[in-house]
Amino acid sequence: MLHNPSPLNQFQEDAQPPPPQPNQVIEQEHPAPPAEQVISSSDRGGAHAESQYAAYTDASGTSIERRQETVEDTYQRQDNRRVWVTRTLSACFSVLEVILALRLLFRLLGANPQNSFITLLYGLSHVFVSPFNGIFNDQAMGNRSVLEVSTLIAIALYALIGWGLVALAETILRPSVASSERTMTTRRRGR
Repeated sequence: MLHNPSPLNQFQEDAQPPPPQPNQVIEQEHPAPPAEQVISSSDRGGAHAESQYAAYTDASGTSIERRQETVEDTYQRQDNRRVWVTRTLSACFSVLEVILALRLLFRLLGANPQNSFITLLYGLSHVFVSPFNGIFNDQAMGNRSVLEVSTLIAIALYALIGWGLVALAETILRPSVASSERTMTTRRRGR
């Protein structure tokens, strides 16, 4: 039995195009060269941008435009690291400042040191306040309330240390942007 592919079933795997007739010219599709092509690229610091535009007319007379833009920032990873480090430092020092402020408030109000929360708070904050104990005498204000000057000093100094570390991280991890800029545009027109 002979297998003759039908021209109606074009999706058969073994279907072959019909052979050319004598005196028939076979047209092959070749993309037409662009009538106009514009390529722009720009380098600024660590960023590179490229834009391509092409306009041409295909064999059937249809006008076609093609645009493509590419942007690449090589310093983005370093900038993300800088943001992560500064936010982490800020968060850690903010938590420390809140703990010290709560210690100051509860000592000033004369909170019961037998309470488990107050015991935990005083235990956590004691490590950070102990270097400043003895600089000034703490002032007793009534039966249990105490104005801890050492805690006030700790709050001020840890705020300055936190601010300094964040500023240092900003300076060290900031991407250095080059001062040069390069822009290139190429325009090619067809016949």
